[in-house]
Amino acid sequence: MHDKNIRLDINIKDFSYPDKTIAISDINLQVFSGDFIGILGANGSGKTTLLKLMDGLFKNYNGLILLDGKDIKKLRPREIYKKIGLVFQNPDEQLFAPTVFEDVAFGPQNMGFEMQEVTRRVSDALKKVDLDDLAHKPISNLSFGQKKRVCIAGLLAMGQGLLLLDEPTSGLDPAGEHEFLRLLTELNLNNNVTIVMATHNVEFLPVFVKRIILLKNGGIAGDGIPHEIFVSPERMSELNLSLPSIGQLFYELKHYDGFAVDKIPLSIGEARKEIVKKVLS
Repeated sequence: MHDKNIRLDINIKDFSYPDKTIAISDINLQVFSGDFIGILGANGSGKTTLLKLMDGLFKNYNGLILLDGKDIKKLRPREIYKKIGLVFQNPDEQLFAPTVFEDVAFGPQNMGFEMQEVTRRVSDALKKVDLDDLAHKPISNLSFGQKKRVCIAGLLAMGQGLLLLDEPTSGLDPAGEHEFLRLLTELNLNNNVTIVMATHNVEFLPVFVKRIILLKNGGIAGDGIPHEIFVSPERMSELNLSLPSIGQLFYELKHYDGFAVDKIPLSIGEARKEIVKKVLS
């Protein structure tokens, strides 16, 4: 069940770049507490722009965005950043302090907390991202995945309960990708952190996210659970995307080889159940 309190209520008629190109149009979207949302779209579909609008970085749009019921245009930056934060695709654009502790501490210090409270917040945030043993490590000595975790810790240390992530698995190897998504899942389930992440990677979405929002040319082309979104190769092709590999395989088995399934599996776990059921029946 969704929390009754809407974290973000987004109603954007349109948003244009300085050259008058319309980047976002007719977006009506609600993000609830506890959501784990994937914003899926091909390159140029408007994913990053939508995240920046949600984070209050762009103000010159026609429409209304409410953060916990308050017009985000009228909120001071500090009021926004206490609740919501954006993790960039490249962590090196976000990290600037010499050490992990100093970088994560920057936000709470700017919010005016006493050093004892800053230290507590940094320690707690680093534990949540499994970096508590690297507090004094130089940022320059971290792996790409560790840097992404530090970015998240910096936002958690400010108390933010709504994280926006732009292509969070970009630059990670398969093991690092899975580990990073496991971390996000734990934050979502165990710490009630609401997560919205933009991606064009269809493979991991059915395994991790609860809800997918499809973007095409800056507008919403679909909004639902993975099985409502990944219906056919033809539909995904219209969006310059594809079905997850498992889904593509079972779609072809069903339509070309008579392998009957009630719904197309989208993950290895779902595929295994269908195969075992078929073999044992």
